[in-house]
Parts: sequence; structure tokens; C-alpha cells
Amino acid sequence: MQGDSGYDPKFGDPASLEQLRDIQDSIGLVFPDELAELYASVDGYGLEMGAGSLLSPWFLVPSSLLPDFVQNNRSVFSGTHPEFAKRYLPCIDWLNGNSMGFIYATDGELVSGLHEFSHEAYSYEPDQDPAEFFEAFDGTLSDFFD
Repeated sequence: MQGDSGYDPKFGDPASLEQLRDIQDSIGLVFPDELAELYASVDGYGLEMGAGSLLSPWFLVPSSLLPDFVQNNRSVFSGTHPEFAKRYLPCIDWLNGNSMGFIYATDGELVSGLHEFSHEAYSYEPDQDPAEFFEAFDGTLSDFFD
């Protein structure tokens, strides 16, 4: 992620299991194993930003910020797709209004892959198919970060 940005990488300290349980309770979804394991080793990843920066320094949102991040992302489409919104667990912030994370099926099972919400593709219409404003990517978080 650092590339030629000139910013240094920023890694959060590992999250405790108790902290992760509390956050999962707050969000209303159990973390996929790979996300829980990632947060247990590094709780957030981003770039060190200057004090005057208007951008969030976090790409992988730290677990302590996740409840607000999830709520903010869900709220964009919860008015038209409330049941679908409850099943979305974003954890990656693209800093442009889009996010990426996990989706759970109506039976509570994790849908495979990662899923990106595209605010530009969302039309605020209740009959819009979520597949029109979410793009699925095969693979895991580990695949994504490689």
C-alpha cells in the first residue's frame, strides 16, 4: 500500500480476544476467522499521515473504529436494503466512499470472497439488485493483501 506515497506504514497493536468479542456483539456479526486472526495480530493498517491531513490514516480499519465504520457504511443503503445492510461487514476503507468486506447470506453463512460496496453504482432505489452496487472478488484477505 505504501508504494511511492512517501508515507510510512502504520500498524495497530494486536486486539485482545475480549475486545474482538465486544466489537462483534456491537456489530451484530461474528467475524470470519481470517478477520479475527488478522486483528489478533495487527489491529489496523494504514499510513502515517500528517497532523493536518483530512484523510483517515487507516486502510484496514482498526477494530475499535469498526462499529462506527460499519454503521456509517450500512446506513448508506439501509433505507432501501435494510436486511442486506445488516449482513454487510466492511473492514477496508477505500477513502472515496467505497468499502470492502464480508457479506453473510440470509441463513447466516459467510458468502465466499470479499465484497466491495460502490457508492457510485448505488441508485437509492429499493428494487435495485445489490449485485449492481456490490462487486464480489474471489479470494481471502490474505490473497488480497499479497
